[in-house]
Amino acid sequence: MTAIIGIDPHKTTHVAVAIDGDERAVARLEVSADRAQTQRLLAWAAPLGADRMWAIESAGGLGKRLSQELVAAGEHVVDVPPTLAARVRLLGSQKAAKNDGNDALSTAIAGLRHCGLRAVRSDGHSSVFRLLAGRYDDLIGLRTQAACRLHAVVRELVAGGAPRRCRPIGRRNCSAVSVPRAWSRVNANAWPPISWPMCAASIVSSPRSRPASEMRSTRRAPPWSSFTGSGRSSLD
Repeated sequence: MTAIIGIDPHKTTHVAVAIDGDERAVARLEVSADRAQTQRLLAWAAPLGADRMWAIESAGGLGKRLSQELVAAGEHVVDVPPTLAARVRLLGSQKAAKNDGNDALSTAIAGLRHCGLRAVRSDGHSSVFRLLAGRYDDLIGLRTQAACRLHAVVRELVAGGAPRRCRPIGRRNCSAVSVPRAWSRVNANAWPPISWPMCAASIVSSPRSRPASEMRSTRRAPPWSSFTGSGRSSLD
């Protein structure tokens, strides 16, 4: 007789329930999610016989570490989707209360009755490359988010806005962005410094990387540039 062990994994604990061929629970165990979790589960499952199968809910999510350790120990592990385990729990003849024990029991029943479940295999080096690629994408996303926020602030402080394409030049080439005098005249107490130190990495860009429309706009001065004042002509 093949014993089916269903596991409901969590961040701190794992709940395992073993069933027989008649979907009756024969054993139950709750272990802490630590380095000795696999050894305790294997010692607990030893009396059930060597012909056993492990059904882990979301073996690619919270149960990934445990499933990989069981596969490395030579155990047969299948992945039970959370939606399938929830459907078995709700449509079962027993109590459908949402708790760890019932979740592990429904996972074991799903592993017993459904033959099309994915068998968990050892990841090998592909998992390491996947982690590195994910970390690289996260760093790029954080840098883009910080650059967009800084770019939005600079566009509020610099007359005419900042260039669209920015390149980092380090802390040595830092300049000051002057606060518009119109703002300082509104409330002199709110703007004690006339200029704020800002990193030039957000406002300096290579001329070649700028769009042609911006380069043409910088070459030709606007018709009102010869007049003095806060951007208004003397005809107003």
